[in-house]
Amino acid sequence: MLTRGVKYYLEDASAATENILLAAHAHGLGACWIAGDKKPYADAVRALLGAPAALKLAALIAVGYPAEERRSEKRPLEDVLHWEKY
Repeated sequence: MLTRGVKYYLEDASAATENILLAAHAHGLGACWIAGDKKPYADAVRALLGAPAALKLAALIAVGYPAEERRSEKRPLEDVLHWEKY
């Protein structure tokens, strides 16, 4: 995902990336958010895509069909929720 370097580009791109990940999962695809703007290869990816220098790499997302289907049982809420009274 490439974006212009406006004030909140990382926040906006992060929200969009999460929606892409959720949509991929809903369609039975596996997806992984790899990296973005601060990685040393960001400029090389932008150049490979032929994107203008004014755009920043906000996210790389690998998407594909999983080799195997993982199913996990949901844990009871009391196993994952914890708080302490002060």
